[in-house]
Amino acid sequence: MTTLRVTSGDTTATAMNPNDGFTSKAECGFVKEKWEAREVVRRQSNSNWEFSYACLPDTVDPRGLRGSELENALNYTLSTISQTLAGALAVMVAFVLLKLPRIDDAITLARLFLKNFEQISLIEKTWPILVNQGVPDLAKSDLAKGLGDWAFQDQHRRTLENGVAAWKQRLWITRFLYMGLAVTAITTTFCCTALALVPCYLNSPPWRERILFISLALLSVCLALYAALIVAMVGRRPE
Repeated sequence: MTTLRVTSGDTTATAMNPNDGFTSKAECGFVKEKWEAREVVRRQSNSNWEFSYACLPDTVDPRGLRGSELENALNYTLSTISQTLAGALAVMVAFVLLKLPRIDDAITLARLFLKNFEQISLIEKTWPILVNQGVPDLAKSDLAKGLGDWAFQDQHRRTLENGVAAWKQRLWITRFLYMGLAVTAITTTFCCTALALVPCYLNSPPWRERILFISLALLSVCLALYAALIVAMVGRRPE
């Protein structure tokens, strides 16, 4: 609702408060007629200035988003979440594929070193001790008695230690990658389903809030897994 004040022939425009907005033109017209009737009575006591009222469309509705605007906002939010996660996951998978060959090389070198002594101790027995307990425990075990101390010193020791570190790093990378893939698939499926059902819950504020909350919560979990995957790839394995 807009009001015009006319004083001594000059017209000035004055905007009413936001709570004077109406849901329809008919509702505005009804109130406009009441205000105009009240204005007629007021002019009888003071005719130096007068008010004129008009119903105009709002550029921005102070009562909130209209149906079409709200639907567009939901569509944009849900589709953006799906597209962002798909793009981020593709980048993460590409980095993992570049990182894994270097990790596998370190593991292969350590296993090949142990495989040279299979006549003394089978690698199926020495490798679990190495990756689970470390080089010192393997050197002290009965399986390593025939290898000699030289097998656990200098370059050979570093080869085994690098193999152990690479093995553990690979476990963390694959763990976070598979978890990220699973949660991303769940999030994308949820957002696509919610996107298709927007007309069904558009006019239900409780359902809109629940769906947005779940979507953002799943997005946060995915981003946390991606961050953990990056930490694992740079070699800082969480304890």
